[in-house]
Parts: sequence; structure tokens; C-alpha cells
Amino acid sequence: MDPRRLLRWIYIGRMTLASAIFVAAFLSPVRTENPYTWYLAILALVLSTIVTIVSAGYSSVNRGPLGRTFLYLQFIWDLLLVTVVVHTTGPAGVGGPTA
Repeated sequence: MDPRRLLRWIYIGRMTLASAIFVAAFLSPVRTENPYTWYLAILALVLSTIVTIVSAGYSSVNRGPLGRTFLYLQFIWDLLLVTVVVHTTGPAGVGGPTA
């Protein structure tokens, strides 16, 4: 598979995940109890949008092979985004008791 095609799918998945975090935080009753979660969801959506636009622009302009640093930065950002998902869903997101 072409690495650029795979990256396009990763960009789509990233934005889908960031949007889902935002919608879930917006619709959650926890938003009124803990506004920190709401702010974190907004920050995740905005920063994911910026990172994705910059990454897509870079990968479309740079026609050569994408370097390891670029790919590692993509991986690190996606890891941070998944960490936000785990943090915002909390123990209740996996069926455990709420803290």
C-alpha cells in the first residue's frame, strides 16, 4: 500500500476521533460537573485540526519519501489523542465505577 494513501486514512481517522471526543463531551452531563473535560475536548479538536492540515500540506508538497521524523511525529500526536480519549471517558467509559 502506498504510504501516502495510508496517511490519508490516518488523517481521516484522526479527525473522526477528535470530532467524536468533542461531540461526546458536548452531549455528556459531566460537562457541567467538570468543565475541564469540555475544554480538553475542544483543545483536542482544534489542535488535531491544525496538526492534520499542516501534516496533509507537508505530505502533499513533499513529493519525496516521508522521513522517519515526520512519521514519528504523526504517531506521537495520535498517541496523545488516544490518551485524551482515555482521560475524557474515564473509568466510567470502560464500565467501572466513577471516581
